Amino acid sequence: MREQRFSPCDLIVFGMTGDVKTTTYFLYVARLFPLICDFYITRLYNTAMGRYVRIVVLTDEAWHRINGDIVRSDLARAAQWLPQAVGVTFLGYDLVVIDYEVWKQKVLQRQQEGGDMP
Repeated sequence: MREQRFSPCDLIVFGMTGDVKTTTYFLYVARLFPLICDFYITRLYNTAMGRYVRIVVLTDEAWHRINGDIVRSDLARAAQWLPQAVGVTFLGYDLVVIDYEVWKQKVLQRQQEGGDMP
């Protein structure tokens, strides 16, 4: 079990690597520690709601494997667009921010349709 703590990711979904983070701080240090996973489960503060919401941050490529349409915004305002998928560019990374429950439903739907992602 000890080696699991040193693995590059926490989970794998359809061959895509994922990691769980408590905040979006990992995006701010991406200059020093490049993003190596296909998606990250984390949370984002929604100022309109006055609370944190669970989200998934995916690479653009990983999002297109699950679904396609997005709206463009910046990370600071992404929570305002949820549950819609939001495309953001952050430190040169093209990412998609999506509500955790929506992401989970899309993954479950793909699993029920036959398993593998395109």
